[in-house]
Amino acid sequence: MRIHKTISLAIGMAAGLALSPLVANAATVTWNFNPGSIGQNPGILANSETFDGVFNPPTNQIVPITAYGYEEQTTVGGGNTYDSQHSYAPKPTKLYGKGTSSIGSESGLGVNDDNSDEIDTIMTRTPTDDETVTTLFQSFVQLDLTSVLQNLPNTQGATITIGSVTGADAAVLSYSNKLGTIGTQITTVGPNGNVGVNATTISLADFSLSDPYLTVSSTLPPPDAGSFTSSVLLNSFQLSYTPSTPTPEPAAAGLMGFAAMGLLLVPRRRTK
Repeated sequence: MRIHKTISLAIGMAAGLALSPLVANAATVTWNFNPGSIGQNPGILANSETFDGVFNPPTNQIVPITAYGYEEQTTVGGGNTYDSQHSYAPKPTKLYGKGTSSIGSESGLGVNDDNSDEIDTIMTRTPTDDETVTTLFQSFVQLDLTSVLQNLPNTQGATITIGSVTGADAAVLSYSNKLGTIGTQITTVGPNGNVGVNATTISLADFSLSDPYLTVSSTLPPPDAGSFTSSVLLNSFQLSYTPSTPTPEPAAAGLMGFAAMGLLLVPRRRTK
């Protein structure tokens, strides 16, 4: 009978919908550290600034990353003028927004360290009557990933983009359990023959709520170097992740509509 055929069609399509897989499509969220991304003009910022991630596809989630600026200095040698080594504890330093709002070779987040306003490593060697005094200065930026670790558990990798890479410049990425401490090195970014903007992808496996800080510093000089300078900028941090709530494939959504239409076509039996 026609009624039975219509019911069979609707049931068949509903079964097809039930068997159709749910797909958790990969998504991304990007934190842009270039000037303008937090409504500020280029120039000196606060010691810490908070940046919200931009989701693609858009969601209602708000996942902030707070960036902190630091600098430290070590002096070695000097005979009667210096002890064998002076280490000055890292101190909070104001951040610096350089360039424009778009990702570019000379745009990004640095440190207002009275040098290049970037993330710097500077070594100088000064001869004295007794020996050569070596001074090593470093500034660095730390990103607090606590909110990322709490709200985006299904991450597939993070891409960090570094700007202002020229000559021997390279960024060093580390994980740390404490603000003001560079921590343990993960990898370096640049130069690899690429001048300007360089990027690399890392796993977040090294990070946890006990080790939530990503440190971006500049590469150290080789042991036999004379004077040395390396300066970079932090452009962006992007995560790929799998949303916790999967969505039906388009085919499944279509089957849902057809099944509903089929059921609506079933005539109601009149009662006498």
